[in-house]
Amino acid sequence: MSLTQKILIIDGHPVYAKKTEAFLKGLTFSDITIAPGASEGLKEFENALADLVVLSSMLPDGDSHEVCRTLRSLAGPSLGIVVQAGLIDQEQIQQFSLDGASRVLLRKEKDLAPLQQAVEELLFS
Repeated sequence: MSLTQKILIIDGHPVYAKKTEAFLKGLTFSDITIAPGASEGLKEFENALADLVVLSSMLPDGDSHEVCRTLRSLAGPSLGIVVQAGLIDQEQIQQFSLDGASRVLLRKEKDLAPLQQAVEELLFS
């Protein structure tokens, strides 16, 4: 049995995007879309409103903070957004301002257990 929630991955790094997709499919999510950048990600979101967005903090064609704000304006505060960064510094934490708006900031790591925990918290709690 697969889970029916829609997940959108916005990540310009094709290897990491596919790795994230495979991991989420292993958790039995089946409705997963990958967008390689900000503009395509926003178009995909508008076409099929996702329940959760996994967003890279570094995008080839846009500012991930702006993408976050646009997604929030389109879907409201209930949308789950997981922002993944290669390196997390204090400035990024302040910019994404973890304000309780269903948003999680994670490091991109080999161990995807924190991603699983964030997905479960945002979709099922």
